[in-house]
Amino acid sequence: MAAAYSLIWCFGLLSIFCSQRASTRLFQVWSRLWMKTTGARVEISGDLSSNTPILLVANHMSYFDMIIMMTAHPFVMVNAQEMRKHPLLGRILRNTGAIFVTRESLSSLRDFVADVSAALGRGNSVVVFPEGRIRCSAPGGPFAPAVMQAAIDTGVPVRPVLMWCELADGRPTSRASWLGTEPLRHSLQRLQRIRGLTVKLRVFPDIDPAGVSNRNDLARLARASLAAASDHFPATCISIQPTDLLEASVAGIEVAQP
Repeated sequence: MAAAYSLIWCFGLLSIFCSQRASTRLFQVWSRLWMKTTGARVEISGDLSSNTPILLVANHMSYFDMIIMMTAHPFVMVNAQEMRKHPLLGRILRNTGAIFVTRESLSSLRDFVADVSAALGRGNSVVVFPEGRIRCSAPGGPFAPAVMQAAIDTGVPVRPVLMWCELADGRPTSRASWLGTEPLRHSLQRLQRIRGLTVKLRVFPDIDPAGVSNRNDLARLARASLAAASDHFPATCISIQPTDLLEASVAGIEVAQP
């Protein structure tokens, strides 16, 4: 298994020698190979792809969220600035044209929105996780409105997506979620140890920004789509491993043992 993952990472690094378009396609193939090797399944209800640009917004669970999205469509990804520094994944993301955001810096938001608008204007579809932080339970928290301005400025529709994980018996689980300051490697290794995991995505109808008065209302509408469909989820994160409870407590993650 370790050899398989090493080969997959080496394959991913080929993308740094390619054009942005080829690199994005390679990253999509890499994502599919990585998910196949983990044994986790991805089930999508609806269509993530589009022949015209869309701003796709989703709740945020873990590092692998962007990998899940890339298995379906070669998106331009919005990532936290910290991901730029990762020695392997950071180089791959940079070469795919990924957009990086410093969430704590209000002064950089204008440039960030301009970068997203430019990517949409070039005909790319962009994925962003507007919560601004990772939460282990769906549907997550409120959406920050700043990135919605890019959809308004370019006239590109916003497509909400709800993401959650289930165990083999159908129970929602937080075991695949990121824990506090957990390194990328540890988070991905924990995902690999979960047997029978299914990552589910539900795609909602596009929201036309032309019919919305401002970015705050657009953010609330997109978040409301997710909230309305997640009534069956428990209010707390469940099914987390006992060995992870201390880390979860330190990270401020609310957990309930099954």
